[in-house]
Order: sequence, then C-alpha cells, then structure tokens
Amino acid sequence: MQCGTKTANLTWEESDGVELYLATATSRTGTTVHCKSTKPTCHFSGLKCGEIYEFSVTAYSNMCFSGNSSTVETQTEPCQPTGLTVSGSCNNETVVLNWSEAEGAIAYVVTAIGNLGYVESLKTNDTTIDVDLACGQIFTFTITALDNSGCDGTVSAPEQFKTGPCIPEYVHSFTHCEDSLGSVSWVMGAQADSYLAIAMGEDGHTHHCTTNTTTCTWTDLHCGEVYIVNIIALDYKCTSLPSNSTTIKMAPCIPQNLEYSFNCTTKVGSLTWNESKAAEFYIATAETNSDHKIQLSTNETWTFISEFLCGHEYFLSVQAADSECTSRPSPASKLTSEPCPPTSVSSHMNCISDIAMVSWSGSAGAEFYTTTVKTKDGESKSCWSDSEKCSMPHVPCGQNYTVTVIASNKICDSDPSVADTLQSVPCVPADVEVKVNCSTSQAVVSWSASTGALSYKVVAENTQNDRTFCETAELTCTLTNLTCGYLYSVQVVAEGETCSSLPSQDVEFSPGRTKGYTSVLK
Repeated sequence: MQCGTKTANLTWEESDGVELYLATATSRTGTTVHCKSTKPTCHFSGLKCGEIYEFSVTAYSNMCFSGNSSTVETQTEPCQPTGLTVSGSCNNETVVLNWSEAEGAIAYVVTAIGNLGYVESLKTNDTTIDVDLACGQIFTFTITALDNSGCDGTVSAPEQFKTGPCIPEYVHSFTHCEDSLGSVSWVMGAQADSYLAIAMGEDGHTHHCTTNTTTCTWTDLHCGEVYIVNIIALDYKCTSLPSNSTTIKMAPCIPQNLEYSFNCTTKVGSLTWNESKAAEFYIATAETNSDHKIQLSTNETWTFISEFLCGHEYFLSVQAADSECTSRPSPASKLTSEPCPPTSVSSHMNCISDIAMVSWSGSAGAEFYTTTVKTKDGESKSCWSDSEKCSMPHVPCGQNYTVTVIASNKICDSDPSVADTLQSVPCVPADVEVKVNCSTSQAVVSWSASTGALSYKVVAENTQNDRTFCETAELTCTLTNLTCGYLYSVQVVAEGETCSSLPSQDVEFSPGRTKGYTSVLK
C-alpha cells in the first residue's frame, strides 16, 4: 500500500509459460478491482479508503488458466475526517472539537496552529476532544485519521476559531498628583482590536477611555480622588476579563474663593478660602516680583501673614496638600502693603515769604504724601503733595516745629518719617517806644519780647536818609549820634537762628534842642 494515494502494488513469483496474469482485489463490501499484467507485478489504483482488500492472482496460457493463487489482505489508508466543528466561549480558553468518524481510522491527530506561531498536536481515539489554547489568536484546526499500520489518511478540511482577547497585564499608572490628568499603560501578549480603560473614583463615578494602543489618558478626572483602574481587551465579538487594577491618586482640589484684607495699623494681612476636597493642610504663599517670599502652612481655611515688607505688591495664593500631593496654586490675588516711611526729610524757612519748605526722598508704594509741622503744644499745620516736596505758607511765627512726612496709598498710610526740626520766622516786635534825650542826641528804644528772637536790630532813618542802628539781645537799645531837628522813623527787627522777622510798625520821633527826655510813641 502507498499511504494517502488509494493505490496498491501487488507482486508474486513468476511462473513458466504464463502469457497473462489477472490480479483481483475484492473488498469486504463486495467491490472488485481487476488488474492485468504480463509481468509478476500489478498496480491497483482508485481503491476506496478505509477498506480491507483481499488480493489474488490467476495465470493464463494457451486459452487455459490456472486456479486462483493464495490470497493476501491489506487495508487502504483511513478516510478523510469530515464534519469538523469547533466551539468555545469568550472567557474560556478551552475549545471543543467534534468530527464524523472516518472509515478505517483507529485514532486521530488533532493539529492547532495559531497565527502567532502557537502549535499544538494532540492524539485521540475519539471523535471529540477538548483543547486548551492561548488567548488572542486565530487558530486553524485539522484532523488526520490514523490506522493500525501507521498510515495517515488525508487531512480534513481546516476549521478556524479565534480565542478571546488576552487579559491586559502589567497595568501601570504613570501620572501622579495631577488636577485632572491621568494616564495608564499596559502590556499585551496578543494584540486585541481595541481596549477599554475604566477608572472608578471612590465616590462611584467612572471615566472611560477607548484606544487601540496600550496607553490611555483622561483629562477630566476629578481632583481629590483616588481612582481604581482596570483594562478590558475587546475584539469583534468578545471581551476579556478585567485586568489587575492600578490606582491613580489625584492632587487635592485647588483652593477657591481666596479673600484677603490688610490691617494698616498692625501691618498684618488675613486670608480666607474655601475648603478643598482631600486636603490635609494648606500652604499659603505671598510673593513679590522681586523674589521676597513668605510661606506658611495651616490646617485651617484661614491664616494671618505679618512679614510683609513695606511698599511692595504681593501675589497671594494657597495650595492644598496631603501626605503625598500638593495642588497647583489658587488664582493669585494682589495685596499692596503699606507705603514705606519717607526718608531724608529736610525742612527750611523762606524767610522773606514766610513759607516753610519741606523735601524728602520718595517712598516705595507711595501715591501721595502728607507733611505736618507740629509744636510741642500740639498745634500743627499740614500740606499735601504727590511729589517729593511741599510748601506751607503762613506758618505761625516764633515756633520750634517738629516736621514729619507720611506716605499714603489708596488704602494705608506709612509710619511717620524720622522727624526734622524747623524754626519759624521770629515774630515781629510790638509795643515799640522811643525816649529821646535831646541834650545828648540819643534815643532809647524799647519793645516787647518777640517769640523766637535771639537778638534784635533797631534801625532809625531821618528825612535826609541818614541811618543809625543798634543791636542787642535785650529789649532796649540806645541810638546815638542823632541829628537834632530832623524827623526820624524807627523800626525793630527780631533776628532768629536762620531768619529775621519783618520790621515792626515804624515809630517817628524828632530830637529837640531842649535838655531832658521826650517820649514819642506812634
């Protein structure tokens, strides 16, 4: 027999004088096949599969023939298995194969070949078998029948079956402490058509992400949550079981509704905000554009900040934090601290116009300035300026003043500057009287004390523009060398440290020719 060809070659011992041999193959089902040959061999073709044939030979010569030879039996190869079916479920990697019994077969070889190179061969005596297969592959199944001579029959028609998608493995989250972003990745033994990633929050809400790659990203996750993530693989008809889970921890929610105030007196700022989900504590930050930074933490939804520098604009923000994560800062609010005190305050009097002139160096954060001059008795006078100088007319005479400048913005005043001192113009002398000694051509001038005066100067001028004067620290002064018979006008000027007063109201007198004193008061 030649396996798989449905042919047989029969040979015998040659006899003398034989002209023709007639070989006969008879099956047990009554089918007969003849073969003629002039040689001691004959080739049978078209034999039926799975049959036992009995072979015999008859010799012919000169119109005579011998009796039949002794017989031999042989079995043709098994028939091709038919009716192959494959059945299985999405989440079970065991499939069941069934087929019709093949004539001549005493056993069967089941072969499964996967599209990713997986090969499985199993032998069975039955016409059904359970086969455990790898997930996520398209398998081609064939059945080959075997007989007891070791001859293989024709392979059955193939049948295909796709196993369910593999369960995704090594699921890993590669984002942490984000506000709304979350990403996961995984590894697949066999590529699925698509994947469904499911993130479930502790509060029960879910987020889905579908992809045909092995990564997935969400942009709408909720802050303050911990998500449990599972991956499911899908093909055109099946879904895998969920993968092992991983977690995505989100940052606490960003604090909202930040409100602040600033106490100009205590120089302390207060901040309040709404409670943030998942926050264990908060980090409050005040920072300037020049990198001065104040930062503190609190378990409350409010705090005080007292380390502000004067004259700066601060950006206030709050972050929520837990043991692992810190949120992004809240939207910044701007706080302006109190202006810095003015420096280098300098004051002087314009002695002629009786105007107090004050100047200083500008202050950080100042929008305008208020200058105040104050006596030790509490009397004061002020002026306002948006520049770095200020003038005050009509400052009361004869006073020692303390000069301070305060810088202001729309909200706060600075502390007063370091004080400067200012001496105003001495007061004009009053109650001037003149006593004339005609015999000596002298006049004694007296007056009341002037506030702020350190000394006095008395000037007398006659109608001929002749002048005479005297100076003193007392309240009287004697004019000498007066010209007798002329009319004089006398005035007294008070002199201070830097300024002199305006002259007193003039008093006229005329030295006479007679002896003795003449008192003149005008």
